[in-house]
This record gives sequence, C-alpha cells and structure tokens, in this order.
Amino acid sequence: MKMIISPAKQMVSDDEPLVSPTPIRFPAQVTELMADLKSRTPAELQELWRCSDKLARENVARVQAFDLKRVGTPAVFAYAGIQYQSLGAGVLTDRGLQNLGQRLYILSGLYGLLGAFDGILPYRLEMGAKGEIAGAKNLYQYWGARLYQALFASGDLVVNLASKEYSKAITPYLTPADRWVTVLFKQVKNGRLVQQATAAKQARGSLVRYMALAEEPTLERVKDFTVGGYRYRADLSTEAEYVFVKD
Repeated sequence: MKMIISPAKQMVSDDEPLVSPTPIRFPAQVTELMADLKSRTPAELQELWRCSDKLARENVARVQAFDLKRVGTPAVFAYAGIQYQSLGAGVLTDRGLQNLGQRLYILSGLYGLLGAFDGILPYRLEMGAKGEIAGAKNLYQYWGARLYQALFASGDLVVNLASKEYSKAITPYLTPADRWVTVLFKQVKNGRLVQQATAAKQARGSLVRYMALAEEPTLERVKDFTVGGYRYRADLSTEAEYVFVKD
C-alpha cells in the first residue's frame, strides 16, 4: 500500500535530520522548472505565486539560492504545515519511520512525486499555479502522465489523501485496473456534511501516522481509524471513496 499527500507552503530546513535524504526522481524536470522561475522578475514571480509582498521577498530569495547540488532536507521533515505537524514524523519510532519511507509519497508542483525522505530545498510552486511554465500551459500539462506512471509502476494500492489540486495530477490517467481509494474527512455543519480544510489536513496527517505505526497496511486497517473522533461510514462510502465523519 502507498499513501499520497499534498505538500505544504510552509517549509523548513534541517541540517541534521533523523534520516538521511534520498535522491529525487525528476532532477532534470526540477532543473528545467527552476530555470523558468529564475528567469522571471520578482514581480512576475509574485504574480505566479499570488502571495503577499513579504512572502514574495522570502521566496524570491529561495529561487535565487536554489541549487540542486546542495543537500536537501527529507521531504516529510521539510514541510511544516498542519498536516505534517499532525503526522509528527519527528517523534515516530524507528519502525514507524521505516514504514513511512516505504509507504508515503508526496505530490509537488516543483519536484513531481517525492518519497517521504527525498531531499528537497525550500521553494514555492503550487500544482494549481495559473499560467504557462517551462513551455507548458500549466503544471498539469507539464508533468503529464509521468507522476501517475511513477506512482503506479509497482501496481500497488494507492490511498489518496491529497487535495483535489494535487490529486488532479494523477486522476486523469487512472485505469479500471488501478487500485485507488480516496479518503474524505467530513463533519456535520448546519445539518450538512462538509469537509473543513484545516480539520481535514489534521486528520490526513493523523491517518498517515496511524498507518505508519500499523504492522500490516490494509484497507481494513484504514477503516479502523478513529483518531480525532472520526468514524468510517460504510453507508456513505464506496470501493473507491472512504468517508469518515466526525462524531
């Protein structure tokens, strides 16, 4: 079983991570995309990123300093958003970290598909970024089927915990033979079931952690997840979509 999640905008660097960084899968593509970013003016980059002046200055500096010859931080430690805080890779057992390295993959606008421990440098480039980049009309066209092919090369079951923005880099290429299960976390609001963004990110991170600590990663094990008051709802779920509702 593999699990895929989205990256986070917040990033940190760690010169002494708990595990050694592993090589990225698409160095040529990262180099090409970063060359495009480096060719842009600060104003053009800010327009691409659609961010504040402060964030633009920070990320322009990251673009200017970006060099793949530098040693990166393992991805699961480099991202610092809510989902990754909930995952808590830094306090996993050795066995949990080993399982994480075998099971977790992260979709990225810049890096494409990352293993949990692939070494990365701080950057900002969302998969859903508007506008042409590196000769393509957007990043979905740029990456094409490459991320899908890399993810399904071994034919494993994939549990999708990524946002729609990122899972859209995979779903157009799915075939009936692919084993793909999307997990949704919902709660009742004003009498309706809704997915609240922050709560869903926390739950996704908790599920990744839960499965990293599991001896056997199975779909039945996924269904048993109850952290944060969530319960699997068979009546709302299908073979391809598991729905959890908060009590």
